[in-house]
Amino acid sequence: DIAMRLEKLHYDNSQGELGVTHFSYNQEGRLESSVWELTDGTRRSKNSHRFDDQGCEIQKYREFSDGLTSSNDYEYDAAGRMMVERFSRSDGRTGTTWYEYDSTTGHPTRMVAEGLNGWFHGIVVFVTDSTGRKLRADIVKDGKPYGSIEYGYNETGLLVREHWALEQGEWTQTFTYEYGPVMF
Repeated sequence: DIAMRLEKLHYDNSQGELGVTHFSYNQEGRLESSVWELTDGTRRSKNSHRFDDQGCEIQKYREFSDGLTSSNDYEYDAAGRMMVERFSRSDGRTGTTWYEYDSTTGHPTRMVAEGLNGWFHGIVVFVTDSTGRKLRADIVKDGKPYGSIEYGYNETGLLVREHWALEQGEWTQTFTYEYGPVMF
């Protein structure tokens, strides 16, 4: 089998925004930096990524073309599962997201967001397969159904599509993942 890694992440939403992130790796094959840009050229960011000794990403720092900066800082449990994500942006926008896992299987069960990436507040309840791979998720906000997430995988099991539909489909966003072979 050929090892694969993420090379591009395509993004679109129902407001017509289109973007792409290109990922760069160091000689050891670890993600080092990425560049995100809207395809119309109106906004972009240079992103740096930091990892701990176990290979878990502990920070993503972004510098945007409009002068804003942001940081996502991640905390993990002893099993290497993300437990907390903290977001802060130079304009004062902040957020914290907590992740929960099934105590028997270790599979992800819930994400409780109070400002995920500075904007999303709500609860995401995951439905997984027997291996823990996310199949879909139900989004709840203020105790009411708010939307859903659908996940799609290729024949080798790599995540290739993530589609969010919020407010009964009035707002959507789709992430499409593109992979390439690991080259050393």
